[in-house]
Amino acid sequence: MKDRYSGADFPAGPQTLDGRQSLAFVRQRHGLDMGDLDRTKRQQAFLAGATKKLNSAGTFTDPAKLIKLIDAAKRDVVTDEGWDLLAFLKQAKNLSGGRVHFTTLPVEGFGRNHGEDINVVDDMKIKRLIAEQIGPKPSAGPGAPSSPPSSPEAAPPPPSPSPSKDGGGIPCVD
Repeated sequence: MKDRYSGADFPAGPQTLDGRQSLAFVRQRHGLDMGDLDRTKRQQAFLAGATKKLNSAGTFTDPAKLIKLIDAAKRDVVTDEGWDLLAFLKQAKNLSGGRVHFTTLPVEGFGRNHGEDINVVDDMKIKRLIAEQIGPKPSAGPGAPSSPPSSPEAAPPPPSPSPSKDGGGIPCVD
């Protein structure tokens, strides 16, 4: 993959990236079949890969390493005021164990608004998807269906390119 806009320049296959290459990887949108939607998948794959590497190095369970990571994040990452970075990092190791499911919200199409490219979405589809993903699960009591009924008006998200899998089972784009 070579993209002059982002600086991405990678041969085929698994990669170990430095900071500059990582930034190019997560910023690339040109040359990807679904543009920003594939860019989102790259960012998700990067986050999962980075947390997997941090977890395998024992960063999340070693207080000294964790403090160094927090200090680096405080210097280099902009966060919302009041966000508890330590609590987040203690939970971040879950990203590396395959226990997180990334979902890209459905896009109906593409458009322009005030001269900017936008994704056109159906608010109700997004609300239903979020409710299905994080809402309370129905109990399997007597006479209750074993799974929630699917909504007939809910349409699947637009097709995306076939993902490949990296060594950690995280979907990534080719």
